[in-house]
Amino acid sequence: MIAIKASNKCKIKKCLVDGEECIVKINRDAKVTKNEIQNLTQLKHKSIVLLRNVLSLGGQTALVLELGKPVQSLLSSELNTRESQLKPIMRQILEGIAYIHAKGYVHGDIKPSNMISVSDQAKIIDFGGGVKIVSGSLYHFQYTTSYLALGKFSYNSNNQKIN
Repeated sequence: MIAIKASNKCKIKKCLVDGEECIVKINRDAKVTKNEIQNLTQLKHKSIVLLRNVLSLGGQTALVLELGKPVQSLLSSELNTRESQLKPIMRQILEGIAYIHAKGYVHGDIKPSNMISVSDQAKIIDFGGGVKIVSGSLYHFQYTTSYLALGKFSYNSNNQKIN
């Protein structure tokens, strides 16, 4: 395995599984890992990263995910990214978001670093903070503020913002 990313929250490594290059993700927070597994098990769409397998490695749960190129690096590698190049990526991501919402889920952290490209198909990744909206429940979301000016807010399932 080759380490791709390591932080205080998770480790991500590139590996070969059944002859295919994959990503193995180990999150230090078991609750987040369980949530991501539940979300990815329920959400199957061409614009959502594929959960290939779940493994137990050294007492920790590991997610085996399909490998892709970070969309953020694709966009920043070309200073003159054309609208014609952005349109298919945005369309694919928006189709994925529409699907997620139609299934009653909220991703909670849509940003360029949570998108990959697999064979020219843009996909949404990182579903550990995703939430299944249940009628009559109150939710509190904390967003990455560099991508959302609101920062954080609460929401109840009756479509009312709560201060």
